[in-house]
Amino acid sequence: MLRVFAWTIAATLAACSGAAASEDVPEPQETAPVAKASGARKASGARRVDPQTERGDGPLAISRPRLDKVLQAGPGWLLSQVPLEPVRDKSKKFLGYRIISLFGDDPAVLRFGVLPGDRLLSVQGQRIVVPTDLLHVFQRLRNDKLLQVRVMRGDVEKAFAWPILAAGESLPLPQAPSPTAPVVPELEEKPDFGGP
Repeated sequence: MLRVFAWTIAATLAACSGAAASEDVPEPQETAPVAKASGARKASGARRVDPQTERGDGPLAISRPRLDKVLQAGPGWLLSQVPLEPVRDKSKKFLGYRIISLFGDDPAVLRFGVLPGDRLLSVQGQRIVVPTDLLHVFQRLRNDKLLQVRVMRGDVEKAFAWPILAAGESLPLPQAPSPTAPVVPELEEKPDFGGP
């Protein structure tokens, strides 16, 4: 189960890129696993990462072609890139999985906001408890146009959502208001407040 779960998370994060396809995130290939991230580690085993990590220029998106390549590469490659560990409370109740590292804690991946040490709550709105939960997520990732991930960072829940863009597709630019359009549209009918 851990293996399939790690595959899902890694697939989503590995497919991350800027608004246009980017070479920042490694392509899946037959290579040796990434060495474990160096640096100081918390008691949980997660590497300390500066929460002010560079987020990149402009909005972030996921490349559909890259996501498809990652999904096709399979769980073995992804597990070598995104190790996870189960998290349990004092009574041994399963709480989810903690992310140990993301592609050697590459800043190009960390700019998407999910960090080592985060506890995964859900992907695509699906809480992952049993392997069949993952099957639903896998099915949706092949067709969804928005990737949604919820994590717990310390005592704070964080939600992330990134558009999944087809080859050549880019994020739409924000529309500026027309110089001739009123800032507040006029009401076509005046409301009746019950007065004389």
